[in-house]
Amino acid sequence: MCLPAVPSAREAARRMACSNAIRQVALALINTRSTIHDLSQMPPNNASKSDGTSAVNWRVKLLPWLEHKELHQRYNLNCAWDSSENMSVARTQVATYTCPSEPNYVSPDGGRYTSFAMLENSDPSANNPKRLPASQKSEDQQNRILLIESCGSNIVWTEPRDVDVDTMDWSILPYSKESYRSPWRSKGIGSSYHGSGVSVTFANGSTRFLPASIDRTLLQKMIYGEPWPISDFD
Repeated sequence: MCLPAVPSAREAARRMACSNAIRQVALALINTRSTIHDLSQMPPNNASKSDGTSAVNWRVKLLPWLEHKELHQRYNLNCAWDSSENMSVARTQVATYTCPSEPNYVSPDGGRYTSFAMLENSDPSANNPKRLPASQKSEDQQNRILLIESCGSNIVWTEPRDVDVDTMDWSILPYSKESYRSPWRSKGIGSSYHGSGVSVTFANGSTRFLPASIDRTLLQKMIYGEPWPISDFD
């Protein structure tokens, strides 16, 4: 009689571990803003720097604050993220960037995928109704999603890419057997292998599990950083 409950208990434990991991990454981001730069008010990654060299994504910059200083030192800041030299780093799994429920998939080059991403815009100059606010650091942006679980985006953790709100559906699409791929790809900004929703952390450091059934209007408020009553979520 107890056997059917074992998988459920294991997934509950994995979901809790996922929530703790995304919270740890978010708190590191919040605490290092003044040390690195305000990682939350740019789009988080750019394809190249002003001098034309390859950008370094925020996950790589954050390594020393996640007890991975040696791995950070191995990364060559003067080479592209997908260069042969830096791919050796990309092939190293960083447990803090990975949800325990996510299968051990790798990119064609062997790069490890990250489970967590920021929200960004593909074209900051475009007149798009989905345009995100210019900054997340003001007091009225504390309700905004800082990190979202997006396993279906298939982002290598060293890759200068995050969740593009201009090209992805504003929805939560958990993994299901019907959409199985190796690796699975999702069109939603939030996606996971939990089967019921995704973990998110807000700019104020609080972490929640958003169900796949979340009201789109409420999700939009969380994306824009607009105030949303706790009662609307509960």
